[in-house]
Amino acid sequence: MQVSGAFYTPYMLDHLHFEYWQFVCIIAATFVAKVVALPGVGKIAKRYGPGVVLWMGGIGIIPMATLWLVSDSIWWLMLLQFLVGIAWACWETATFLIVFDRIHSEQRVATMTLFNIGQAATMVVGSLIGAFILEGIGLTRTGYAVVFVATGVMRLMTIFLLVGIEPRRFRLHQGVNLYLQTLGIRFGAGTIDIPHITDSSESSNTGSRA
Repeated sequence: MQVSGAFYTPYMLDHLHFEYWQFVCIIAATFVAKVVALPGVGKIAKRYGPGVVLWMGGIGIIPMATLWLVSDSIWWLMLLQFLVGIAWACWETATFLIVFDRIHSEQRVATMTLFNIGQAATMVVGSLIGAFILEGIGLTRTGYAVVFVATGVMRLMTIFLLVGIEPRRFRLHQGVNLYLQTLGIRFGAGTIDIPHITDSSESSNTGSRA
Protein backbone atom coordinates (compact mmCIF):
# COMPACT_ATOMS: atom_id res chain seq x y z
CA MET A 1 0.00 0.00 0.00
CA GLN A 2 2.70 2.45 0.99
CA VAL A 3 4.56 2.17 -2.33
CA SER A 4 1.90 4.34 -3.93
CA GLY A 5 0.23 5.99 -0.93
CA ALA A 6 2.45 9.08 -0.86
CA PHE A 7 2.15 9.79 -4.57
CA TYR A 8 -1.58 10.09 -5.24
CA THR A 9 -1.59 13.75 -4.18
CA PRO A 10 1.23 14.94 -6.50
CA TYR A 11 -0.25 12.78 -9.27
CA MET A 12 -3.58 14.60 -9.02
CA LEU A 13 -2.34 18.12 -8.35
CA ASP A 14 0.86 18.26 -10.41
CA HIS A 15 0.26 15.73 -13.18
CA LEU A 16 -3.53 15.76 -13.70
CA HIS A 17 -3.73 19.44 -12.69
CA PHE A 18 -6.90 19.00 -10.67
CA GLU A 19 -8.33 21.96 -8.85
CA TYR A 20 -8.13 21.76 -5.08
CA TRP A 21 -11.90 21.25 -4.75
CA GLN A 22 -11.68 18.28 -7.11
CA PHE A 23 -8.88 16.83 -5.00
CA VAL A 24 -10.96 17.27 -1.85
CA CYS A 25 -13.98 15.58 -3.47
CA ILE A 26 -11.91 12.52 -4.33
CA ILE A 27 -10.58 12.28 -0.78
CA ALA A 28 -14.05 12.82 0.68
CA ALA A 29 -15.42 9.91 -1.38
CA THR A 30 -13.24 7.50 0.61
CA PHE A 31 -14.36 8.86 3.95
CA VAL A 32 -18.05 8.95 3.02
CA ALA A 33 -17.90 5.39 1.73
CA LYS A 34 -16.36 4.16 4.95
CA VAL A 35 -19.01 5.89 7.07
CA VAL A 36 -21.78 4.43 4.92
CA ALA A 37 -20.27 0.93 4.82
CA LEU A 38 -19.30 0.42 8.47
CA PRO A 39 -22.77 -0.55 9.81
CA GLY A 40 -23.23 -3.16 7.10
CA VAL A 41 -19.67 -4.43 7.53
CA GLY A 42 -20.28 -4.87 11.25
CA LYS A 43 -23.42 -6.92 10.58
CA ILE A 44 -21.55 -9.16 8.13
CA ALA A 45 -18.76 -9.67 10.67
CA LYS A 46 -21.24 -10.66 13.36
CA ARG A 47 -23.11 -13.05 11.09
CA TYR A 48 -20.27 -14.67 9.15
CA GLY A 49 -17.20 -13.78 11.21
CA PRO A 50 -14.39 -11.22 10.75
CA GLY A 51 -12.39 -13.67 8.61
CA VAL A 52 -14.94 -13.31 5.79
CA VAL A 53 -14.81 -9.53 6.10
CA LEU A 54 -11.00 -9.64 6.06
CA TRP A 55 -11.12 -11.51 2.74
CA MET A 56 -13.60 -9.00 1.32
CA GLY A 57 -11.36 -6.08 2.22
CA GLY A 58 -8.15 -7.76 1.10
CA ILE A 59 -9.49 -8.72 -2.32
CA GLY A 60 -11.14 -5.32 -2.77
CA ILE A 61 -7.97 -3.33 -2.07
CA ILE A 62 -5.70 -5.24 -4.49
CA PRO A 63 -6.69 -3.75 -7.89
CA MET A 64 -7.58 -0.19 -6.88
CA ALA A 65 -4.24 1.55 -7.52
CA THR A 66 -3.85 0.00 -10.97
CA LEU A 67 -7.39 1.05 -11.90
CA TRP A 68 -6.29 4.68 -11.51
CA LEU A 69 -4.68 4.29 -14.94
CA VAL A 70 -8.00 3.51 -16.67
CA SER A 71 -9.23 7.11 -16.76
CA ASP A 72 -8.35 10.60 -15.50
CA SER A 73 -12.01 11.53 -15.07
CA ILE A 74 -12.81 12.90 -11.65
CA TRP A 75 -16.01 10.84 -11.61
CA TRP A 76 -14.10 7.64 -12.26
CA LEU A 77 -11.56 8.45 -9.54
CA MET A 78 -14.32 9.34 -7.07
CA LEU A 79 -16.00 5.99 -7.81
CA LEU A 80 -12.70 4.17 -7.24
CA GLN A 81 -12.09 5.96 -3.97
CA PHE A 82 -15.64 5.19 -2.86
CA LEU A 83 -14.94 1.51 -3.46
CA VAL A 84 -11.59 1.89 -1.69
CA GLY A 85 -13.43 3.28 1.33
CA ILE A 86 -15.69 0.23 1.45
CA ALA A 87 -12.72 -2.13 1.11
CA TRP A 88 -10.82 -0.37 3.88
CA ALA A 89 -13.89 -0.44 6.10
CA CYS A 90 -13.89 -4.22 5.71
CA TRP A 91 -10.16 -4.65 6.23
CA GLU A 92 -9.75 -2.37 9.24
CA THR A 93 -12.91 -3.59 10.98
CA ALA A 94 -11.88 -7.23 10.55
CA THR A 95 -8.33 -6.54 11.72
CA PHE A 96 -9.47 -4.78 14.88
CA LEU A 97 -12.09 -7.41 15.65
CA ILE A 98 -9.69 -10.32 15.23
CA VAL A 99 -7.05 -8.64 17.40
CA PHE A 100 -9.41 -7.66 20.18
CA ASP A 101 -11.46 -10.83 20.09
CA ARG A 102 -8.58 -13.33 19.90
CA ILE A 103 -5.80 -11.67 21.91
CA HIS A 104 -6.10 -11.49 25.67
CA SER A 105 -6.67 -8.02 27.07
CA GLU A 106 -3.31 -8.08 28.88
CA GLN A 107 -1.46 -8.61 25.58
CA ARG A 108 -3.39 -6.16 23.41
CA VAL A 109 -1.27 -3.08 24.13
CA ALA A 110 1.98 -4.87 23.29
CA THR A 111 0.46 -6.45 20.19
CA MET A 112 -0.97 -3.18 18.84
CA THR A 113 2.32 -1.40 19.62
CA LEU A 114 4.26 -3.90 17.53
CA PHE A 115 1.62 -3.67 14.82
CA ASN A 116 1.91 0.13 14.66
CA ILE A 117 5.71 -0.02 14.63
CA GLY A 118 5.58 -2.47 11.73
CA GLN A 119 3.08 -0.29 9.90
CA ALA A 120 5.27 2.79 10.33
CA ALA A 121 8.28 0.86 9.04
CA THR A 122 6.40 -0.26 5.93
CA MET A 123 5.32 3.33 5.34
CA VAL A 124 8.96 4.44 5.22
CA VAL A 125 10.19 1.52 3.13
CA GLY A 126 7.23 1.62 0.74
CA SER A 127 7.53 5.36 0.17
CA LEU A 128 11.25 4.97 -0.56
CA ILE A 129 10.50 2.26 -3.13
CA GLY A 130 7.95 4.48 -4.85
CA ALA A 131 10.33 7.45 -4.76
CA PHE A 132 13.14 5.30 -6.21
CA ILE A 133 10.90 4.30 -9.13
CA LEU A 134 9.86 7.89 -9.85
CA GLU A 135 13.45 9.10 -9.50
CA GLY A 136 14.58 6.60 -12.10
CA ILE A 137 11.76 7.05 -14.61
CA GLY A 138 10.76 10.64 -13.93
CA LEU A 139 7.61 12.45 -12.79
CA THR A 140 5.75 11.44 -15.93
CA ARG A 141 2.62 9.42 -16.58
CA THR A 142 4.85 6.44 -17.26
CA GLY A 143 6.59 6.88 -13.92
CA TYR A 144 3.33 7.06 -11.98
CA ALA A 145 1.95 4.14 -14.01
CA VAL A 146 4.91 1.97 -13.00
CA VAL A 147 4.38 2.90 -9.35
CA PHE A 148 0.66 2.06 -9.49
CA VAL A 149 1.26 -1.22 -11.32
CA ALA A 150 4.09 -2.15 -8.94
CA THR A 151 1.92 -1.62 -5.88
CA GLY A 152 -0.86 -3.62 -7.54
CA VAL A 153 1.50 -6.56 -8.10
CA MET A 154 2.72 -6.36 -4.50
CA ARG A 155 -0.85 -6.30 -3.21
CA LEU A 156 -1.65 -9.33 -5.35
CA MET A 157 1.13 -11.20 -3.54
CA THR A 158 -0.81 -10.84 -0.28
CA ILE A 159 -3.22 -13.45 -1.63
CA PHE A 160 -0.67 -16.04 -0.48
CA LEU A 161 -1.10 -14.72 3.07
CA LEU A 162 -4.88 -14.61 2.86
CA VAL A 163 -5.02 -18.19 1.61
CA GLY A 164 -3.64 -19.27 4.98
CA ILE A 165 -6.66 -17.75 6.72
CA GLU A 166 -9.82 -19.85 6.67
CA PRO A 167 -12.62 -17.25 6.24
CA ARG A 168 -14.94 -19.04 8.68
CA ARG A 169 -12.17 -19.77 11.17
CA PHE A 170 -12.79 -16.66 13.23
CA ARG A 171 -16.11 -16.30 14.99
CA LEU A 172 -16.86 -13.37 17.26
CA HIS A 173 -17.49 -14.09 20.90
CA GLN A 174 -20.85 -12.93 22.15
CA GLY A 175 -20.84 -9.47 23.65
CA VAL A 176 -17.85 -8.07 21.67
CA ASN A 177 -18.66 -4.76 19.96
CA LEU A 178 -16.36 -2.44 18.05
CA TYR A 179 -16.67 1.33 17.73
CA LEU A 180 -14.20 3.31 15.62
CA GLN A 181 -13.31 6.95 16.25
CA THR A 182 -11.83 8.46 13.09
CA LEU A 183 -9.00 10.96 13.58
CA GLY A 184 -7.87 11.52 10.00
CA ILE A 185 -7.57 10.23 6.45
CA ARG A 186 -4.57 8.61 4.79
CA PHE A 187 -5.19 8.98 1.09
CA GLY A 188 -5.33 5.61 -0.61
CA ALA A 189 -4.69 3.81 2.67
CA GLY A 190 -7.83 4.15 4.72
CA THR A 191 -8.36 6.29 7.77
CA ILE A 192 -6.58 6.79 11.08
CA ASP A 193 -8.88 5.26 13.69
CA ILE A 194 -8.94 4.63 17.39
CA PRO A 195 -10.85 1.42 18.22
CA HIS A 196 -13.16 1.33 21.22
CA ILE A 197 -14.07 -2.18 22.30
CA THR A 198 -16.89 -3.14 24.61
CA ASP A 199 -17.07 -6.67 25.93
CA SER A 200 -20.14 -7.35 27.98
CA SER A 201 -18.79 -10.72 29.09
CA GLU A 202 -15.68 -9.14 30.60
CA SER A 203 -17.80 -6.46 32.21
CA SER A 204 -20.15 -9.04 33.72
CA ASN A 205 -17.24 -11.12 35.00
CA THR A 206 -15.70 -8.05 36.57
CA GLY A 207 -19.01 -7.19 38.14
CA SER A 208 -19.48 -10.68 39.54
CA ARG A 209 -15.97 -10.70 41.01
CA ALA A 210 -16.66 -7.32 42.63
